[in-house]
Amino acid sequence: MEFGRAFHSIYFEMLGEQGWPGMFMFLFLIIATMVSTYRLERRTRKIPDLLWCTDLAVAIQAGLVAFLTAGAFVGMAFQPMFWYFVAMGVSLRAFLWRVERLDRAPATGWRATAIATSPSAPGMAGGWRPVPVNGDGGPERGRRGA
Repeated sequence: MEFGRAFHSIYFEMLGEQGWPGMFMFLFLIIATMVSTYRLERRTRKIPDLLWCTDLAVAIQAGLVAFLTAGAFVGMAFQPMFWYFVAMGVSLRAFLWRVERLDRAPATGWRATAIATSPSAPGMAGGWRPVPVNGDGGPERGRRGA
């Protein structure tokens, strides 16, 4: 006769299903995600264009803490929500790495050619940032009856 397993927390669930190596990897992912998002938060806190990265890093941390707290009472270690938090942290880190790299060195080689020959939308200067045209920093809007 087979009996089902009833875990009462994600920690015992991970330990029972994966053993000590799996538990250590699980804890490593938690610590690495928390440390990475904390560093991202500190790095982007004073950059006005990247304040949304600060907010997202804090939200990832808060969501992960809430998940880990609730997981102490419910066995849900293999639910996708945990992996969403880890993936959002990794994606945010990769985005910030690319942004910092763009600011340090201009594009060269085929990337420079692609940027120079790419068709721009009206009001865009070969990229995603709008060109200030009306003096207040934003793109010019159509005016009626002027």
